[in-house]
Amino acid sequence: MGMAAWVCFDCRAAVRRSITFAGEVPCPTCGRLCSYLGYKIPVPPKGKARGWSALRDQLAREHMQNDFAADIAAVRDRHALEHEIARLEAMPSNQGACSSHPVASPSAFRVKCLTIHQAEPSRCFA
Repeated sequence: MGMAAWVCFDCRAAVRRSITFAGEVPCPTCGRLCSYLGYKIPVPPKGKARGWSALRDQLAREHMQNDFAADIAAVRDRHALEHEIARLEAMPSNQGACSSHPVASPSAFRVKCLTIHQAEPSRCFA
């Protein structure tokens, strides 16, 4: 298995764990939780303040981009659901055996009728 790095930006300390490790990693120096870096990003030497600053900025940019992409995906999903709801509501009501609760497909129609009208199944499937 490969090793991934977790870093503490305050102490400039790096901790390595297996890639499959799923827990939180405390800093060996200060005890605060470390930030996950992965296994491909190189950790700068402890004395290189500029390298640590650049690494922190890079991670902040990546987190911001990921959050932005997640927000866009959520808006697209919500928009698609709104369109689907509008499409379904625009469909004509099912005037078949049970018009009290129209649904799109006949099999879903039968299941819905049976669950709603268990006491009177003949009302739905006359």
